[in-house]
Amino acid sequence: MNKKNLRLIIKMKRSHRRMAHRTARRSTRRRSARRSARRSARRSARRSARRSARRSARRSARRSARRTRRRRTRRMRRHKLKGGSEGMMDAMYEEEASDPPPTSTAPAPESRLKRTGGKVRTGVGTAVSGVKTGVKTGVTGAIAIPKKMFERVKKDALDSQDDAEEVKKVGKFKDWETVVYSNGTDKVCFAQSKPVLQSPKKVEREARLFVSFRPNDKIVDEVSTTSGYDYNTQNTVSAKSGKSNYKFDVKQEGFAWIADNKIEKRIIKTMKKASRIMVTGYNKEGSQTIDHYSLMGFTKAYGAAKKSCT
Repeated sequence: MNKKNLRLIIKMKRSHRRMAHRTARRSTRRRSARRSARRSARRSARRSARRSARRSARRSARRSARRTRRRRTRRMRRHKLKGGSEGMMDAMYEEEASDPPPTSTAPAPESRLKRTGGKVRTGVGTAVSGVKTGVKTGVTGAIAIPKKMFERVKKDALDSQDDAEEVKKVGKFKDWETVVYSNGTDKVCFAQSKPVLQSPKKVEREARLFVSFRPNDKIVDEVSTTSGYDYNTQNTVSAKSGKSNYKFDVKQEGFAWIADNKIEKRIIKTMKKASRIMVTGYNKEGSQTIDHYSLMGFTKAYGAAKKSCT
């Protein structure tokens, strides 16, 4: 083999190697370009899917909010037209719940008079006099508020001439207020509220809902109510909030309260969570009355009453 042929062979090999390198580089570039294109497509698809999901969620939330507003508006209109006893009352919370408790007091029953030698024990608890009958323990105490206390609450006169008795308003919490009564020996703390809506509307009544603490009698979480008239004996006084129903077992003239402390704790737990509660009663003629109470501020008023008598 001469020198010319050897040089030609070497050149051909070099050119083959260069072409192979170029082809490999082109293939690598193409593969990289394809990978990048696929990655970009996947990213774009994921972004589009996320955007679509967010848009759909926002649309659904707006539709749901609109439907809820429409339903609420329809219910409120129906409620206003009917003047009924149940339903939405958000637009009717314009009245203040700052009026004092009613001024009526009731005599203690004979059983209580016999146990105390004819004397009525004076306390505040539920703004009512009478006997609270427990499920297991029988009679647990009589409760009565003197008329003088109501007059002092009504006048906001906390500096009475009689230093032995004192009525103190601890605080006003939206639709509820906390009051502390003491007469030297007894101290009673209670949270109270008046109805924001009453049915029938034409009859004016002094209705109240109370949760009381009487440390001297070792009574806590005492739930009671008055509708502003004497209850009859045939019908039941009841309270309803959402799906929860409660019965006031004991009735003494114009006041009613719950006998079992466990049920009282359950109704207080419900009142802390709910926004309103409805109390139904029947007068001596058998006519039904319904009082709607707002529970806005109840938790704070309850806590203040409990703290004041702890």
